[in-house]
Amino acid sequence: MIDPGPGRELFHSARWPVLNRKSWVVDLDDFGYPVFWGRSAIDPRQRRQSARLEQRILERSARMLAAYTHPSCKAILFLTERGVAEAGQWLRAVATPDLARAFLERCHVVPGAHRVLDRAEVRRKWRHDPLAVVFCGRDYYQKHGRVALTVMASLAKRFPAVRFHYIGEAPSGPLRRRFESLPNAVFYGALPRADALRIVATSHILFHPARYESFGMVYAEAMAGGLAIVSSAGSGMEHVGEFLGQGGAVLVRRRGDDLARERMRFERALGRLVANGRAAAVMAAANYRCATTGVLSVRRRNALLEQVYRRAQARPAEPLRIEDLGSAGSVAGVVRLTAGAVAADFAKFQIAAPRAPRSVLLRTPLK
Repeated sequence: MIDPGPGRELFHSARWPVLNRKSWVVDLDDFGYPVFWGRSAIDPRQRRQSARLEQRILERSARMLAAYTHPSCKAILFLTERGVAEAGQWLRAVATPDLARAFLERCHVVPGAHRVLDRAEVRRKWRHDPLAVVFCGRDYYQKHGRVALTVMASLAKRFPAVRFHYIGEAPSGPLRRRFESLPNAVFYGALPRADALRIVATSHILFHPARYESFGMVYAEAMAGGLAIVSSAGSGMEHVGEFLGQGGAVLVRRRGDDLARERMRFERALGRLVANGRAAAVMAAANYRCATTGVLSVRRRNALLEQVYRRAQARPAEPLRIEDLGSAGSVAGVVRLTAGAVAADFAKFQIAAPRAPRSVLLRTPLK
């Protein structure tokens, strides 16, 4: 929960329910992390207690859903229609029909958006700069970093005039060394957000062969920078058609059963686009229009938020209290942590378990 203290102002939260406010909205970039896992996802001790894990999840989900359906919660924002549909599937497994209905009635789709690069700068880079391909992914496994390194290393040899940028972590080894040895390939590793955005904005094609995305803010950032896109589609990526169906992307449907064949399909798709700069420019222009006036525009996002905010402010209710969450049994105790303490927990987890996944992906409903 987030406790900003008493106040009359509408409060907009990322993921977590809000205490002590009469009106609040929350955006859920996913459903499983806040409703099922929370901080237990980064606590190895809790992960090892598998015998009680399912019961813990059910107890937690009951309390969290009680908070999200409290009268003070006015809207639950998702980034995609697919996200709402997946939430509905999980609700059928863990909630009563009335609770599921109360949750879904609060749901609104407000896609992500990013401020667009100046139009003159987009035109300049496409007319004068050497073609550049960029991969940007924080999670090596989920973003399919191995395929990205392999494909871009192969294409860097075939297209020596094209530059290939890899932003994100990757294990040291022959594959990474091969990529770094190429004169037109640059491995940056993990970068601060501002530096990563600068490289994306100066590139021409985003290569994103991810296994899974809850939304993929990198798509909005790339479209706002006037980039063409080569992306995965299919299982785990069903939502991308909601904003990549406007002629700005080459979508490669992943099979997941043959890594070598999958790599070849990605290489063929990206290679064709690299070889046809005119087609890439047309796709980039379509994406830039989408980010300027279309589905992923800041203007549209702000208009949707304004509607949600006005309705929320017009109907205040009694604030959510800790005592309201006892429907799944008595609340044994309350631990209050600052935002800094929660961030420190995550930092300690990364140091203690650097190879552990940073996200939890639930593939089948709980029984």
